[in-house]
Amino acid sequence: MSEKKRALELEPLSLVINFERGLAFYFSRDYDQAIDQFQKTLELDANFPPPYAFLAAAYEQKGMFEAAITVFTQGPPKALAMAGLGHVYAVSGRKAEARTILAALQKLSEHNYVPATDMALIYAGLGDKDKTFAWLDKAYEEHSFTLSNVKVEPRFDPLHSDPRFNELLRRIGLTQ
Repeated sequence: MSEKKRALELEPLSLVINFERGLAFYFSRDYDQAIDQFQKTLELDANFPPPYAFLAAAYEQKGMFEAAITVFTQGPPKALAMAGLGHVYAVSGRKAEARTILAALQKLSEHNYVPATDMALIYAGLGDKDKTFAWLDKAYEEHSFTLSNVKVEPRFDPLHSDPRFNELLRRIGLTQ
């Protein structure tokens, strides 16, 4: 029995455990299970923000772009949700809307912290590897905690064949 499943048996109403189980499904590319788990988490508390961004990302990975956009726009307007929305706009061909979100995040970053990985995520969706890696390098320099998922985040999968990706993983300490 997995540790997350056992934890959920012990604390079935824990929002964090329910969310973390959804993340495990998402990062292992089991999007149907991830969607189910994130929905269960939101049924427990629709005001708990974390599941929204990853529920939408799971829909995106299944090619359900409109469902992803709907969830991103229903959830709290945090930078991560904005970056995810920008990414889904980009990969679904709505590049102008993705660039609008990039501009909004740039403006937001003038007065608030916006993780560099958020900008990288949108540029990855736009297919601009050079800008994606520039922002990932900035995330490394600022010791962004969100960079720890770069190896398992499906939206960064298109970067895996680029030598800069392995170099980034080496610098972070995520290589074998």
